Amino acid sequence: MALKNYNFNDNTKISNHFNVSEFKCKCGKCHDILIDDNLIILLERVMIKLNASICNIYSGFRCIIHDINVGGNGFGPHTKGYAVDCYFKDKDGMRIPSKNVCLALEDLGHLGGIGYRCGGCSNESGNTHIDTLSRKWYGNEALSMNKSCCNSFYDYFGIKKEQSINYQVYDNVKKYWLPNVKINTSEYAGNLGNSISALYIDNLKYRVHDKVKNKWLPIVIGRCDYAGNLGNPIDGIQIENAIYRVHLKNGKWLSWIKKMDNTNNGYAGIYGYEIDAIQVKKQDNLEN
Repeated sequence: MALKNYNFNDNTKISNHFNVSEFKCKCGKCHDILIDDNLIILLERVMIKLNASICNIYSGFRCIIHDINVGGNGFGPHTKGYAVDCYFKDKDGMRIPSKNVCLALEDLGHLGGIGYRCGGCSNESGNTHIDTLSRKWYGNEALSMNKSCCNSFYDYFGIKKEQSINYQVYDNVKKYWLPNVKINTSEYAGNLGNSISALYIDNLKYRVHDKVKNKWLPIVIGRCDYAGNLGNPIDGIQIENAIYRVHLKNGKWLSWIKKMDNTNNGYAGIYGYEIDAIQVKKQDNLEN
């Protein structure tokens, strides 16, 4: 992954939700566009974390002159392709508050730049600055464009950080990530009848068995990546330090699994049978 240079007229789709034209400088002049690959990856992860429908980028790459004209110093992260000012919308088309975006980025372990209330906007408008420079900067842009406001947005907003674990799956029929589900609840992740092809779980170590390739895919830890190949149904799941069970497509819930190893009782699923839902609990919350 690296910083890439694109032509002013480039309209290439560079990820599931973004294309080059969204990042062009708003000065109106025909100059190239710089975009950091890691920024695109981060934005896609935030989309999934927030269960967002769209991300609107109202300021991406900026030339030096435009950056100065909008209040920048002419050499900030926007001028190098490392930053966006943006807002997200939920599935109902409502803007997601900037506070929620900041907390989601912190949950994902982002240690670059996060600007709450970007440009002095209201929290409800959802405008947030996000950059991938190699330094941690958590700021309230309504108060200062340069000084950090906190080390943790949870502390800043007076919110107790939940220790609960969330997980979510990719619906292979609807072709999108389903909402997060909390561990230790009666809820499950999935749509019965629709196979799943990928899995995200906070903090834990896990992997899935690809039914098409007929093999276990690499282990994933937390949300550094997802486990699975989009489009290929899953027929086996392993999770370390948790109790879990799966539901077979057009079938039933299988028994709870309490470990992750190479034995028949060390994974949830049956090879060759697609999984359409998963439920995760801890030992003291196990239900029969």
